[in-house]
Amino acid sequence: MPNRDPVLEPMNTVLIVEDSHSQRECISYQLAWNGMNVIQAYDGIDALNKLQATCPDLVLLDVVMPRIDAYRLCRLIKANPKTQNIPVVFITGKEQQLAIYEGIKHAEAYVSKPWQTRELLQTIKRVLLEAKGSTTTFSADAWFRYGILTLKLIKFYENRTSAWQKS
Repeated sequence: MPNRDPVLEPMNTVLIVEDSHSQRECISYQLAWNGMNVIQAYDGIDALNKLQATCPDLVLLDVVMPRIDAYRLCRLIKANPKTQNIPVVFITGKEQQLAIYEGIKHAEAYVSKPWQTRELLQTIKRVLLEAKGSTTTFSADAWFRYGILTLKLIKFYENRTSAWQKS
């Protein structure tokens, strides 16, 4: 039995959003082995559905995904008053690190691929500890801004779909 850290006990649930099945399974196994509950999503749309059904303690996002990338998904998570206090950690390949600045403005941390299990666990632990000490609440205006952001995202994907169907 591994030596488990009390910060990473089963009450902590992590939503892993990773389009690579093998990487998603590997991360899931590592986190479960260290005492965390794991929920898996294969892309941003699947993650939004899982966020509606559950309330994880942390979201671990692959940056490059089909349908909705991590930056848009993170903005949606942080704009939604129901999920805005859930910390987000990006997991990214080295070639994407220059682009991480845009996302890190919204996320709490990031881990580079290929990840080291110890670094991943330490980052999750640090982010969970920081999140336990800070929560904010939003007003009706925040719900309105979230609605506008959601409508813009829907319009964006409608335009992409119609352009794809015309080709």
